[in-house]
Amino acid sequence: MSCAGKHWQLIFYNKYFGNDNGGIFSANPLPPLGKVYICSLLPVSFSNTHVCSQISQTLTNDIKIEKNAKSIKYDDIKSVSTIDKDIFINGNMFAKCSTPIQSIYIRDILLKLISLNDEQRENEIKSIMLEAFNSERARKKIEAFDNKSYKLRIFCNLLFLYIFLIVPVLVYFYGTIKLFIILLVLMYFSSISVSIIFYSIHKMFYPAQKSERIIDMIKMIIFPPTAVRANDFLSLNLLVNYHPLAVGLLLFDKINFENIAKKVLTDLKHPIINDYENEQVDLTNKWHRSNLEKIVIDFLHNNSVDIKNLIIAPSPENISCKSYCPRCEAQYTIQNGICSECSNIALISFKANKVKIRKSKRRRE
Repeated sequence: MSCAGKHWQLIFYNKYFGNDNGGIFSANPLPPLGKVYICSLLPVSFSNTHVCSQISQTLTNDIKIEKNAKSIKYDDIKSVSTIDKDIFINGNMFAKCSTPIQSIYIRDILLKLISLNDEQRENEIKSIMLEAFNSERARKKIEAFDNKSYKLRIFCNLLFLYIFLIVPVLVYFYGTIKLFIILLVLMYFSSISVSIIFYSIHKMFYPAQKSERIIDMIKMIIFPPTAVRANDFLSLNLLVNYHPLAVGLLLFDKINFENIAKKVLTDLKHPIINDYENEQVDLTNKWHRSNLEKIVIDFLHNNSVDIKNLIIAPSPENISCKSYCPRCEAQYTIQNGICSECSNIALISFKANKVKIRKSKRRRE
């Protein structure tokens, strides 16, 4: 999210106002001055033989990855369809995506994979994963959107000022029924103008989302303040099929990019849950995670990121600390065990050689 179009920050859902399916966060106070992009991890795991309804990746420890995931062989897939965010395989609910656009994206992938043999499928899946890291294509998409939405941002800005500044001031000082009606007509005229521009841009970038386009347009016309956020509605799903790392490379400074890179890499190496009740689910997740990790490492190497320095072990907080969690880096006074914050992550002992002691707020007994 960017509040002024320049300085970007990564925001996760609020654990107090959300759940595994979504959450609430504060958007820009002045929508036309900034943008919001959703960057979502894939909602399913792929292997060359099976697809699984769950992934073992998450960038926050608050999300609980369920063990009762479903897995199905590509040869057994007869039909794939979507309803809103849900993906249905053979008529049964299979997985939930973050947006309707992502559900269509996954549906199209599955329809393509079921027509291939195992070797072709493996190459296609790797190609799909690589495409999610195509930061150059994401850059071009952002630039195209910025050029096309420039006029819309101006209209949204003017509408914001009109509704929340000009109208209250005029009503306060010259409040009459006749003036109020004129102001109301002008407000609806402005919201209709915004909705028409919104419709044309939405059709250009989301041609398959006709029903969503019409619904949003009607909302803006009926309730003009909604039109103020028209630019956010458009930018929200623009990069949903790109990996957060690819987008972070374009929008973040070096420090913030390396922070998110560390989160992604650590999560792949030390997932919260890596043992499922279904053996095939476990194998599919491991296949997917292993190939994704190779792509992430290559991506970071190609962008001059020092991976060894990125995942370097922390220094002990004091002489009583004997181990640490490789995922969250919480430190413990026990030699071996499981991290209490990350559920199933085995602790790693500090090396016997002398290391510097540093201050840290977290220590577990």
